[in-house]
Amino acid sequence: DAIHIPEPEEVQHNVEQAVTMYATAIETAENLFSSIEKGKAMPVDAVYDVAGSVVDSIMGDNMTLATITKLQNYDNYTFSHSVNVSVLATMFGRHLGLETDWLNQLAMAGLLHDIDFPLTTTDYAAHGVKAVPMLKEIEGMTEEIIQAVQAHNSEYTGVMPASQMDTALRAAETITGLIHSAALMRPTGMEGMEPRSIKKKMKDKSLAAAVNRDRIRECEQIGLSLDE
Repeated sequence: DAIHIPEPEEVQHNVEQAVTMYATAIETAENLFSSIEKGKAMPVDAVYDVAGSVVDSIMGDNMTLATITKLQNYDNYTFSHSVNVSVLATMFGRHLGLETDWLNQLAMAGLLHDIDFPLTTTDYAAHGVKAVPMLKEIEGMTEEIIQAVQAHNSEYTGVMPASQMDTALRAAETITGLIHSAALMRPTGMEGMEPRSIKKKMKDKSLAAAVNRDRIRECEQIGLSLDE
């Protein structure tokens, strides 16, 4: 097949769409956590909309949205982390050839994997456990999403990854944390950071010592090499 080379106007349009979508996703994540902290109803419809937008964006233009995630604001890391995990996990899923329904579930799992964060900041062992009843309250929630959210903290929940979706979420969640830590050590933050730099940081245990590198390596079990 012929390679499509977009015109400058198309590239600009894609970037503008991605920036708008990312900003909306961050706002939705912020509203989600705020609602949980205040005991209010979660903005479920908005979360579903964002998950769908993530999938549509990645299926249509794989790299623009990934590039936009570099604009993350470290002052609202909790929110940007959830969005970035959703984006990266969905990219993993697309690379694995998962069907759209699975990609939508993966995007949702990324957005919601820290749903109980406001309730577990002083009790990390409960992270992923307290998420279960919260997720079950969401209309349209699937057992696969609940499983993936639990499995992302399997060391405490006891729920081990059992599917490509579970492993993709775990790897995306962990590598996002490593990238964030590496960016904090750079004067330019995310700007100019190369994949090979992150791969090198995999061996540097002095950086982000709490980040479990083995979780990232698990991606190789589902056909994703670290080079990819």
